[in-house]
Amino acid sequence: MRTEQTVQGWRGTTLGNETRVRRGASPRPIDNPRWFSSDGPAWIRIADVTASVGQLLRTTQRLSGEGAMRSVPVSPGQVIMSIAATVGRPIIVGIDACIHDGFVVFDRHPRLDPGFLVHHLRQMEPYFTGQGQTGTQANINTQIVEASPLSLPPWAEQRAIAAVLDTIDDAIQKTEQIIAKLQQVKQGLLHDLLTRGIDDNGELRDPERHPEQFQDSPLGRIPKGWRVARIGDIIESHQAGIYKDRSEYGEGSNIVGVADLFRHDSLDGQQFRLVRLTASEQSEFRLEAGDLVYAESSLVLDGIAKTLAVTEAGAGTTFAWHTRRLRPNRKSVRGAFLAFALGLPRTRAFVASRATQTALTGIPVAAYFETPVILPPVTEQDAISAMVMALEHQIKAEFAHSDKVKALKRGLAHDLLTGRVRTTSLPEFAA
Repeated sequence: MRTEQTVQGWRGTTLGNETRVRRGASPRPIDNPRWFSSDGPAWIRIADVTASVGQLLRTTQRLSGEGAMRSVPVSPGQVIMSIAATVGRPIIVGIDACIHDGFVVFDRHPRLDPGFLVHHLRQMEPYFTGQGQTGTQANINTQIVEASPLSLPPWAEQRAIAAVLDTIDDAIQKTEQIIAKLQQVKQGLLHDLLTRGIDDNGELRDPERHPEQFQDSPLGRIPKGWRVARIGDIIESHQAGIYKDRSEYGEGSNIVGVADLFRHDSLDGQQFRLVRLTASEQSEFRLEAGDLVYAESSLVLDGIAKTLAVTEAGAGTTFAWHTRRLRPNRKSVRGAFLAFALGLPRTRAFVASRATQTALTGIPVAAYFETPVILPPVTEQDAISAMVMALEHQIKAEFAHSDKVKALKRGLAHDLLTGRVRTTSLPEFAA
């Protein structure tokens, strides 16, 4: 292990030389209820770490007094890191708690700033993952952690590095909070638009003040002028995606696979895998704006028939096996609206009731085509879609900003933690 000094004023060392590394402990057998209570010391699990931002301030479980005696206590301000299953996730503890044997705690040392240590450990996650000893789950031991390399700046520079990276983390957190809020707004807006619609003045209809504007339907109360139709009655054509051997992937045409459908809200020009297709295959399996693509299989019931609309930017993408293209009758149906309508709870419940479950969840085409959907007039479909898509574009812009800041942090963290860039003051970052 190399520990020589590589940056002027820094020391090449190891974690074990700078701090005592102690492993947590678990009461056994772990499923014995006597070790747990509702009001005892906090019991930290990896899910608590991944759900926390900045500091760990709450846990989902607590130990009894007996359980705590068989674990390892940690105090506010101490740094812990996971060493089993999800390896190399550090965090500063903000409460009195206990850790099990899937964590280590770094005892405080006057030469090592906790904030700097957390950022160093995050940068070392790939290293620790690569050192993992696999059994039933990946894990590392305290000796591996102690022997890991550490380039240690002077105390003041440690604090400055941590402050810079904390500032970027704050910017990322604020953006993610905005995204979460916008996604909540989108869900509320979708519910209102798909149950109340928009009147001639561009306002949501009010079922309490104007009940005469609504009617009963198989999908509940809907505005008058709307109807409920079967999917099979409102599409012009459908086609299963193309199967290609894995050896054909790596270059060629952009192709969306079934797994991709669960990562996006629409097909809007994203780059998926590339596959070699003949000219006739490209023509046959080309998606056009207004088409829909749905998942014919899913690992879980909730995912079956996840449906995405194709935008203008997504036109030209091709579609793979286990997906199916729907081409709606565009005189009466807009693809974007239909994708939204297919997400209504009652519609999703109908789809789930028709699904088949074996190793994968599937749905026969005939059964899916029986799915009932709400259908307003085309002009109202367009208005509803425009409102939702405007919000989606705002969410996408926030995601792009978040990705940009995360990329900035990755590069800057590497430069700061290796001494390639030296800093003594905070840069300013746009929120």
